[in-house]
Amino acid sequence: MRGVAHISFEGGGLIVPVQTPYERQLFFEHIDLSAKRHGSVRLKINRRHWTVSLHNGDHEACASCPRSLDALTYRLNGQTYCGQCARRALH
Repeated sequence: MRGVAHISFEGGGLIVPVQTPYERQLFFEHIDLSAKRHGSVRLKINRRHWTVSLHNGDHEACASCPRSLDALTYRLNGQTYCGQCARRALH
């Protein structure tokens, strides 16, 4: 379903709207808090399945840009993205 994101984690989940810039900002805040609390979360948005987890500290670059990974890593189809690239891809 377009415009809606499913966030799943151990013990529960959320369904949140992601149509406006404000809703997307809240969505990323939910992801950030949930991943830090649970270690990882699964996302389903626009028929794509992502895994978001705490970065393990390895010096790994983003698959889309030369930046190092942030505190959270976003994985899609075996590729790992930094937060900025993931935000662009998730829109």
